Amino acid sequence: MKINIDLDGVLHDFVEDAREEYRRAFTLYEDVTCLPEPEHWNIWEQWCSNAYDPDTHDLGCLTKSQFWTLIDKGISVGRVYGGGNNRLVLGAKEGLAALREAGHHIRIVTSKAITDRKLRGQAIRNVTYFLDATNLEYDEICFVKGDKQDFDADIVIDDKPDTGKWAQKGKLNILFAQRWNEDYTTAPAVEMWSDDLWALPQIEVKRIVGWENVVAEVEKYDSFGPAFPEDELDGKFPDAEFSEAPDIAFGEDIQAVRMDILQQARDAVYGPRQQDYGHPRRNFQQTADLWNAYFRANEQPLLFTAEDIAAAMILVKMSRLSNSVTIDSLVDLAGYAATWERVLTGE
Repeated sequence: MKINIDLDGVLHDFVEDAREEYRRAFTLYEDVTCLPEPEHWNIWEQWCSNAYDPDTHDLGCLTKSQFWTLIDKGISVGRVYGGGNNRLVLGAKEGLAALREAGHHIRIVTSKAITDRKLRGQAIRNVTYFLDATNLEYDEICFVKGDKQDFDADIVIDDKPDTGKWAQKGKLNILFAQRWNEDYTTAPAVEMWSDDLWALPQIEVKRIVGWENVVAEVEKYDSFGPAFPEDELDGKFPDAEFSEAPDIAFGEDIQAVRMDILQQARDAVYGPRQQDYGHPRRNFQQTADLWNAYFRANEQPLLFTAEDIAAAMILVKMSRLSNSVTIDSLVDLAGYAATWERVLTGE
């Protein structure tokens, strides 16, 4: 079965990322009693900020804008979304491993609705670093700016109390239990696809505590199947449309991601990389000369050119991508393709 899994709050501990930014900004390492587990997602209304009083633990509250400015700073330097095992939600690694071992297709679907293109690109790089550092097992990842229902799945796991943003009709929808969704009622979410209120489909959502119980629920669902098989849904809800989401690697805004990758590659090739290493034709020829000297010394008379170095670096990146697809490797791949063209033209 195909399973959509949210990142923050389900796999990655965003709250601890936010705590770290508060600690750094307000020097709260010795006293963090003013940073409790949030009861709702408006963290800035529950945590402390300036004017810290160590006697009362009262810091007032950041505004929403100040909070996200603090988070953006953490993203820009690789901290927010970019931690290692200390940012894993308890049981997440074992849970994903169990689901994949059972043969399920794991798709991580995470909302990264950041308007600044460079900052969004950095957030995506931080996420890929987190996934690599923690060795989480998954098959694909989608970075989306809108709702998540565009990516059809058999099972959906999310922690957002607003289930209308992610839950899907006729599927197993699991609300991963966190403190901020404790007030979620079992009333089904509804999707406003019809003007006929009586025809509105109800989307059942189950709130489940802990990864061990989530895996057990998935196993039960896998054994008995959905309550309403998809091929029967059209008959029950004649106005509903069921279609597969595009099979793409990075979500509904794939064009923006492509342009971001190409722009990052261009910025590197014509910016700091050239300043650090010089023109690629000269730099690659130096590398070729070193390789030629090495292989001659080992009685392997090969003759490499600058073009060969460009091709070899692309092959190195292709080898890495065959193991794990990351934004950094895609940027480097595009960058080496651009340097190969510059080697040929001399521009």
